[in-house]
Amino acid sequence: MATTYTLHTNNLSCASCAAKIEDDLKASDSIMDARVNVINHTATIIADVGVALITVLNSIKIFRGD
Repeated sequence: MATTYTLHTNNLSCASCAAKIEDDLKASDSIMDARVNVINHTATIIADVGVALITVLNSIKIFRGD
């Protein structure tokens, strides 16, 4: 089973940044897949059931300040 999150990524227009966010998300054991679309300004994240959105966001290094 999985939970799908779809997030709006306003002001994200850099393909390299989108790829880095995808890599950060996919590196998390609890995230099965992630796709960031700079054209549609969305991120679709498929995570294990029960994974809280804050856990998903904490997987992204730029949000943690790393």
